[in-house]
Amino acid sequence: MILADCQVAGTDGLALLEKALQKDRGIHVILMSAVHSVDGAIEAIKHGAYDYLCKPLDSARLTRTLDELSEHLRKSQGVAASPDQDWRPLPLSEMRRIHIQRVLETCNGNRVRAARVLGIGRTSLYRFLKSSGKQAASARASA
Repeated sequence: MILADCQVAGTDGLALLEKALQKDRGIHVILMSAVHSVDGAIEAIKHGAYDYLCKPLDSARLTRTLDELSEHLRKSQGVAASPDQDWRPLPLSEMRRIHIQRVLETCNGNRVRAARVLGIGRTSLYRFLKSSGKQAASARASA
């Protein structure tokens, strides 16, 4: 795992990312940058970065990202260990919710910017967030 600043001496983060992935396709790279650029974050993720964090680093977000990566690595290494394990893929609706939440975090909660990054209308994003909030509240009430 590599945690790297996008402005590494004499090179940019994408060049570092590409070099690291050329050497080892299994490596996980988390890039961080002082420049708050949604386009930069999208490019980094498209090129294979595990995550893109803005500086100053939010320690809770960094910890969550590292925990997610650790869990991902643990699961990928333990898949063959127990074939009778009850594994099911996440429903598409849950994958969508997770992706939208991650984009919102990358955009520091800016819904207009997140809608633009997601390629959907602002109103569609607002409706999704409103409906997912109601679904979460009804799930908590029934539990």
